[in-house]
Amino acid sequence: MPPPAALDAADALADLATLERILRTGYIGFDYFRQLGVDWDALFAQAAVALAAHGDPLSFCDFAVVIDDLFQSVTDRHLSVWPHPGSPECPFQRRGRTPVASATWFRLEGDAAIVDDGAPARAPFGSRLLDCAGREAANDLHFAVRKKDGQWQFGYRLIYTTTYRPDDIDCRFRTPDGAVTTARIAVEPIWDWRRETSGKLFAVKPGETMYVRLGAFDPEHEADISPFVQSAAAAAQARAIIVDLRGNRGGTDFYFHQWARALMRGETWFGEIVRLESETALQGEINAATEERAYFNDSISMRALLAFRAATDLAALFGNAVVRFGAPWRRIERFSARMKGRAQRPFGGRMLVIVDRACASACEGSVMLARHAFDAVVVGVNTAGVHAFIEPHPFRLPKSGLEIRAARKMMDPERVDAADFREGRGFMPDVWLDLRDDGAAAREFGACLADPRCADDALSRIKVAGERQRELSIY
Repeated sequence: MPPPAALDAADALADLATLERILRTGYIGFDYFRQLGVDWDALFAQAAVALAAHGDPLSFCDFAVVIDDLFQSVTDRHLSVWPHPGSPECPFQRRGRTPVASATWFRLEGDAAIVDDGAPARAPFGSRLLDCAGREAANDLHFAVRKKDGQWQFGYRLIYTTTYRPDDIDCRFRTPDGAVTTARIAVEPIWDWRRETSGKLFAVKPGETMYVRLGAFDPEHEADISPFVQSAAAAAQARAIIVDLRGNRGGTDFYFHQWARALMRGETWFGEIVRLESETALQGEINAATEERAYFNDSISMRALLAFRAATDLAALFGNAVVRFGAPWRRIERFSARMKGRAQRPFGGRMLVIVDRACASACEGSVMLARHAFDAVVVGVNTAGVHAFIEPHPFRLPKSGLEIRAARKMMDPERVDAADFREGRGFMPDVWLDLRDDGAAAREFGACLADPRCADDALSRIKVAGERQRELSIY
């Protein structure tokens, strides 16, 4: 049923109280953010004041925006108000960190960044970069590649992941003759949302350099994704595989896991997980199962998931929860995320993964697995940063009909290296690459990995750049 157009003030406060119970007892991030200093009591009190300010009655969107604003107080981007069929479009805030890069390129000589292409900076060729806008320049120099005069050129660019479009940046340089001068560096976006989220979602092109396009992981696209899962045998014979994940906002990582297992031998670790078990989290599990039965009952992956859930008899477990665990119960469990391969011989070629700012959730999980299982080289720009909190379950607030998603799992913050992933910023690529050409350069660079004459030099440079970035902890 569509949500009501308006809510009585009393109903709005009742739903806020229900939301508070859900988050306190069924959300894995509640205690985590409280330990980081989030005052949940104050946030709920502020939300109640904001609801009252809208009068009586208040519109559905007035209520939904107050709840969305509450969620924006924490960095979990899976904690969200979820669009529901029949809901009006409400003016929610959406925050993300879009990458921009300097038009100037640099080379490294020891610890010094030297202007290698000085015209855009109006600084002499060979000048040493000192700082930009009062910030040490080393923190913002990232390894990048471009095609120039028919050749791949590696170097460093100043790259900023920002929530706004910055102006050009004033930087200080020491010129070859020893003088200190200030010059303005132009910055430019290196990703275009409209281009990356358009075009064909799926493609599989076998060959010595195999190209795979995966623009979505939603089970509703399973008929289109199935050829990818079945392509593992051909992928095993390739010298290089290009996995293009641009525009992929997630869904389920079941498909990528199945494909990866067919190329792996042995066991791969790809994370430590913290999981909340409670009567509320279990209700979210049941909600998710019910939702999936309604929308995805023809999906292979959903049938497998539902078979597992049927075997655990979730409904009976929920019904007997008080008897088995006491009322209420809540506990935290930790486990390792591991995967066993089933290939007789592991994939021995190179893998390149193309990512952009739209790559989120299950897409980011696939990036992490590709790095751990295949030592994949990741190119493009930073991903969306919607992966620290996992398996968001749906809950519908009874008075308003507003649906929210709250996760029951998270990556163990004590085992996650900030150099790998940060919520809201995402994974950083091994090589930054301008994606405004519809990924053409990224695909061509992937083909380089199949040619030892090109790959050896490229991989050597990537390794050195990665070591430098880890030493500086600049991510």
